Amino acid sequence: MDPQVFELVRGYASLVPPSKLSFPNVSPLSTLMEAIVAHLLESDHFQQYAPSAQYQKTFWKWAIDHLERLVSQTEEEVELDDRIYDHYLSFIQQPSAAPDFAIACPRAPPSDSYITHYWCLSGNDKFSSDGLIHLENYQTVTLRESRTTIQDGTTGLRTWLASLVLSKYLINEPDLIANKRILELGSGIGFLGIICASVQLLNQITENAPAPHLWLTDVNDDVLARCKANVQLPCNLSSDHPNVHYRNLDWVEFDQSTSRTAALADMDVLDEDVILGADIVFDPSLIEPLVTVLALRLMKLRQNGRRMALIALTVRNPETFQAFVEAVERAALTIEYVDYTTSGKTFLETSESRQDGSSTVKILRISYKAG
Repeated sequence: MDPQVFELVRGYASLVPPSKLSFPNVSPLSTLMEAIVAHLLESDHFQQYAPSAQYQKTFWKWAIDHLERLVSQTEEEVELDDRIYDHYLSFIQQPSAAPDFAIACPRAPPSDSYITHYWCLSGNDKFSSDGLIHLENYQTVTLRESRTTIQDGTTGLRTWLASLVLSKYLINEPDLIANKRILELGSGIGFLGIICASVQLLNQITENAPAPHLWLTDVNDDVLARCKANVQLPCNLSSDHPNVHYRNLDWVEFDQSTSRTAALADMDVLDEDVILGADIVFDPSLIEPLVTVLALRLMKLRQNGRRMALIALTVRNPETFQAFVEAVERAALTIEYVDYTTSGKTFLETSESRQDGSSTVKILRISYKAG
């Protein structure tokens, strides 16, 4: 696939606004249209896990405008493919009672949508010797997520920037989670969990190595149900992981002496090696309960060494971030700031990333201060 076409496919898959996309400059024009039809319209994946009708209506209008201009300028005897027109018209002709309410009512909030990200084990795009992109070199992660910031009183129904950054870091550093027992706090709709499960399956060390396990947790049952549904989508490699577990976890129970003993006993069966969390410090009231959980879990010894937590945070409010750091230090835990790179375009096509938000994400390695 031409790299320019791949960028178009990746943008479409991840719902990048067309105004932020570059239309491919590929000759001949007939080849470009064939590629668009093959990789977008007739793709088995996008037919089953399509972007929302609201997004597609905007995208295909934009694409047709560009294609019509190119048709008028080319010396080729070529017309715009009827299949592209027909697909766009199917959204224009939606009846007022259409299931996708956002089509019938343009000012309605964005509807839920499937969103797909492409990634490869190197963490960056992989070009072949012919300069083309070959999709067989890529994995995908697909989720159904809310396109609104808050839905049903929770922020957990969409993927946030820190989760994308931490995922890319783990793809580049697979030994951190390969054949490990992983506990994720605040799993949301499952993006980081899908990546972890996939990386574990792709990086099995030896047959005799311990079996990897993954516990995905959240306080909201609806969010946790969406997380499980996304992890188990047949298109995601994570659906083949035999040891993914889901459980409701309320950090406040660890911060209250009356319920702490029972909560600790319930958690001891996990025996995790690594704790993960992304964008879980967005409310100052959550800091003390979260730090209590981290301190209690990290103090537990393992035969092969002490536990470690990797927490990725987007610094939207410096005061909240500093309050978290100070709470961690008061709990006799150590913090190490992790260096990471955002080179390449993997996972960086999202709205927060396009605002150069990746530079505000901090990855913290937290451990128990012995002695």
